[in-house]
Amino acid sequence: MRSPFETALGRIHLISNGHGDPGATSQIQPLDVYFFLPFKAVYKRIVSYISVHDVNFRISTRDSIIRLISLVYFLFKAPRFKKFISYSWYAAGYLDTHPGEFETPMQYCFSPHSEGICE
Repeated sequence: MRSPFETALGRIHLISNGHGDPGATSQIQPLDVYFFLPFKAVYKRIVSYISVHDVNFRISTRDSIIRLISLVYFLFKAPRFKKFISYSWYAAGYLDTHPGEFETPMQYCFSPHSEGICE
């Protein structure tokens, strides 16, 4: 049985030699398969909160955008989201075993039970 690394290396070899299908990147890149959609959802929720609640924070500046993206990135790095990140690799076909049940950052941070904690 091939390790996940060998499987990934085999796919990279096929793509680098031009044998990959056009438009296949969104199907084989782990971040494109599952990570970016939840990342954007959390980012947009935070931006929406800032806009609606008139928080003293300018969203449109380059520094503010970098700070918000960094905030979401560090949130996603939390140990509780390890299975969530692993699922991106599983969904792209690089891991054979499902990482198990997990809560997405959006579910954890913005569900009704977490509202009192975040305020």
